[in-house]
Amino acid sequence: MKEMVDPRSGSKGEHRPRCPSCGTSVGSSLFDDEDERTTASGVAFEKQRFAFDLALDRTAIETDQALAEIQGHTTSIEDIARSFGGTLEEFSGRLDAGEANVKALIGTALEEARAARARTLELESKLAESSKKIEQLQHKLSEARMEASTDPLTGIANRGAFDRELVRAAGRAQLDGTPLSLLMIDIDHFKQFNDKFGHSVGDLVLKRLASVLVSIIKGRDLAARYGGEEFAIVLPNTKLPDAVSLAEIIRCGINAVQLGDKSRGQGYGRISVSLGVSLFRPGEDPESFISRSDAALYRAKRSGRNRVCCL
Repeated sequence: MKEMVDPRSGSKGEHRPRCPSCGTSVGSSLFDDEDERTTASGVAFEKQRFAFDLALDRTAIETDQALAEIQGHTTSIEDIARSFGGTLEEFSGRLDAGEANVKALIGTALEEARAARARTLELESKLAESSKKIEQLQHKLSEARMEASTDPLTGIANRGAFDRELVRAAGRAQLDGTPLSLLMIDIDHFKQFNDKFGHSVGDLVLKRLASVLVSIIKGRDLAARYGGEEFAIVLPNTKLPDAVSLAEIIRCGINAVQLGDKSRGQGYGRISVSLGVSLFRPGEDPESFISRSDAALYRAKRSGRNRVCCL
């Protein structure tokens, strides 16, 4: 496959490009007849997020319980120290008062010291056990957070991670005035491909597409599975001409992928994608930003697929 060069490695002009397929200038109004989006992927995402939220809540509760145990152990150690301190003060007072049976007093003090030492060792052991439990729960929580941000099939960011990153990126762009672009990508005729070769091959297509995206993006870019056969890429510090060029690189890179099963000697052919690109507008909310990229994507679909459109 021909080497892919990120267009952002060089300088670009400030011209307002036209869509490479339909010739629409950047900033044109949206189509009113945008295709209705299916809700299946959204329902699946909500179920996945609910399961992850439950796991996170459970881990948080267990962490709070372990912290409470540590606090209890610490309080017990402090109580032992205060109790033993009181014993020593009493011992000192009785000596000052001239109590004759010094040997008995020393014996009592030693017994108290041994008992305090034994209780302290026991609590230190429980404290170490609780601390280890905290470390395990922190690791579990970290894994849960990672899992909550990762699409289990493709291994790239999921819809939740995409939503969070887009909000952060839009906030940065709004604050410092740097450009922010968004790519929406959809596999052409994916349903027919699934129906013809089966869902296992369809899953292979999704994985291969994700690997192509990861191999092309760089730095703070984020590639995510948006839902079903649709993907998205957040491109911080990227002007629209560069984003359009990068979208073309992605389109060509995916077109070059030959799918097949070598063990069976079966070829599945090639796939193509349609891409929509948009540039963040200061003051725009993330939902509107996504809607413009989606509209550009559906324009690419209506214009014949396997192309890039921008709005």
